[in-house]
Amino acid sequence: MDIHQNIRLRIGIFVAFFIISLPLWAQYSVSKTAPKKHYKQALQSFYGKNYKRSLFYLKKTIKATPHWIPPYLLASEVYYYTEQDSLQFESLKKVIELDVEIRYPKSLLNMANIEKKYHHFDSAIRYYKSFLSHTKEIDSIFIADVKLRLASSEFAKNAVASPVSFSPFSLGDNINTKEDEYWPSLSIDESTLVFTRLLRENPITGVNYPFPQEDFYESKKVDKVWSNSKNMGYPINTPENEGAQCISADGRLLFLTACNRVGGKGSCDIYVSMKQSNNSWSSPKNLGKPVNTSGWESQPSVSADGRYLFFVSNRKGSKGKTDIYRAERTAYDMNGAPIFGVVAPLNNMVNTVYSETSPFIHPDGRTLYFSSNGWPSIGKSDIYISRLDKRKKVVSRKNIGYPINTYDNDEAFVVGASGNFAYFVSDRDRKMGKDIYAFPLKENKPDPVSFVHGRVVDAKTRRPIRADIVLTELNEGDTEAMLASWEDNGEFTVSLPLQKNYRFTSQAKGYIFYSKNFNLTKQYSVGNPYEVLIEMKRLAVGVTTILNNIFFDTNSYALTQLSHNELDYVCQYLQKNPSLKVEIGGHTDTIGSVDLNAKLSVDRAKVVKDYLTQAGVDSLRITYQGYGYSLPIAPNNTIEGRKRNRRTELKVLQL
Repeated sequence: MDIHQNIRLRIGIFVAFFIISLPLWAQYSVSKTAPKKHYKQALQSFYGKNYKRSLFYLKKTIKATPHWIPPYLLASEVYYYTEQDSLQFESLKKVIELDVEIRYPKSLLNMANIEKKYHHFDSAIRYYKSFLSHTKEIDSIFIADVKLRLASSEFAKNAVASPVSFSPFSLGDNINTKEDEYWPSLSIDESTLVFTRLLRENPITGVNYPFPQEDFYESKKVDKVWSNSKNMGYPINTPENEGAQCISADGRLLFLTACNRVGGKGSCDIYVSMKQSNNSWSSPKNLGKPVNTSGWESQPSVSADGRYLFFVSNRKGSKGKTDIYRAERTAYDMNGAPIFGVVAPLNNMVNTVYSETSPFIHPDGRTLYFSSNGWPSIGKSDIYISRLDKRKKVVSRKNIGYPINTYDNDEAFVVGASGNFAYFVSDRDRKMGKDIYAFPLKENKPDPVSFVHGRVVDAKTRRPIRADIVLTELNEGDTEAMLASWEDNGEFTVSLPLQKNYRFTSQAKGYIFYSKNFNLTKQYSVGNPYEVLIEMKRLAVGVTTILNNIFFDTNSYALTQLSHNELDYVCQYLQKNPSLKVEIGGHTDTIGSVDLNAKLSVDRAKVVKDYLTQAGVDSLRITYQGYGYSLPIAPNNTIEGRKRNRRTELKVLQL
């Protein structure tokens, strides 16, 4: 049971207990027989849910005994159940006026809830505080709920007084219709929008469905305008409902929610579909355990590199009614679809004993937006922004403010990869139902990122290769992204934080690994990404690969700290391939004498070998050689050419 419902139930139990006990002491408060009889009839009618009759007798009782509290208390309950807020307010007001000794403090709580509902925050705050100072309630969960309501009233008062920038606009008639549109998701280049539409009639035949039908629709942005949305069709859409979804950064994977399907694990599960080379979608595949359980799983959001999948679940062991979980990809299946092997709930910075929903992980990999009714809020459920540290732990949380958050439920919040626009769902135009809107995001923005687009090919045949790719930040050694190129075209897309130095490693079965270094000092947009061409060589005797992330001080063979990440990778690679024997080759540019460069290249090659053997690689598997500047790969008459010639290579001597 939702705790917000529970607090109403507990108030109801209090009133029922109070009402039941009335005959025991009413004789001491009311001497007249008629009012007591009328009150008893009102009470019986209330129990029978005949509220009209109950009010008839209550009015008679109140007229005869205007200073007796119980009829006003019962009247307030009748008005609550008949949704007559103003009359409930007047009844509670009379109770509070007469109850000078504050024997019934929960009337203060009921009054506070009404004032909060109508956004009279000063009054709500006053009544909540008064209740907390007079109540004898000992249930810690109940008291915590009241304190949350108080904190929400205080927060809402300040938030409304200090609104954030908000200029929403509809995505237009090609997206929004008289039907409900919701759960938007975007590709990383913000050119593809996928969303859910609730259909009441078949769009082809015009025949009404027995029950509303949820289908996915897709739209492409052409010249800054969203094209007419199209039903994604079978096998994505079926005669059953398809719910919340998200599209991967490169637009090749669609994660979706489907309920009560054959072979499902629980009431609703998360599935994945892959875009084929002919642009069709594969039949959705159940992600299976541990993502899906016998409980309810929904609302997926995948990180830009596909390594993490955030979703909502009410599985056994959840802290609240629904919690946000994160699954980590551990492998790929034979078709290239991700396999998620590790699942854990987000920490207490996000999850509460209430409900957390609609997670959205931004392509920066550090900014998570989500909805919750368990933190101080403006409405029933608000949107929050949280930040993850380099270990992917949530370390902060902030309400994104009013009027983005309203007095109602707010969820399904998505921010474009550029961070310039946010997308959300609203029913502000009542004639149109739920629609998708956007607005320029001025505050609570994600971190700026650059976009890298790459292609992995065979160095000789130029055919595309499916390769595992790891991008590591060199200074701290933190893994920023782990992904794979697609087998049909060798392409990949990833977003990375700015102003960082990266080590790029590509590895594929049957090929020698590829190493690259680049520094994203400038921002590359989704429309103009940093381009990387990876030419991988078949693993064979004599093949070489450049260790582009090994660095030395000028005119020195002392390894810099930045080199350790690459050297540790080479060590692991050799340990995983125990039959390989290799040569470490040192190369220089032409600055300086032949003898000086020859010695420097030997010393640099030797120090690399020493590092590897000290890390556990058998020294008999590694030789080293210095080549000076005898084997240049670029002209030595430019700075860039000389930089390329100063290199360390790994050559395969034996497979």
